[in-house]
Amino acid sequence: MDKENLANFKKVLEEARRNIVQELDDTSESVKDMINNSHNSVNDSIDEATSSATQTILSQLSNVSQQTIMAIDAALRRIDENTYGICISCGKTIEKERLNSIPWTTKCIVCKNSEEKKR
Repeated sequence: MDKENLANFKKVLEEARRNIVQELDDTSESVKDMINNSHNSVNDSIDEATSSATQTILSQLSNVSQQTIMAIDAALRRIDENTYGICISCGKTIEKERLNSIPWTTKCIVCKNSEEKKR
């Protein structure tokens, strides 16, 4: 991949990372507010169940975001190592359309589809 494309993907990855970190910060504040509000009011069992379910959903979203950040960091390392855009399974070039859709992907579409069929 040429330097211009790598630079563009690096910008996209860094922006995606910043956005996810901001979302995590916002989510964290929302959870804190929700917990504080639930402690400051008398809740019936339905309110408590809703609050618990909301906390679980927010936690799961946070986990997915953290995994995405790790994948983005790994993609940024691959850019620095000049291995970005190369499938970790077959060693072929990952299609640019796929990288545009999921810039932190590690596998070409053929290998990813093969992996999913095995599941």
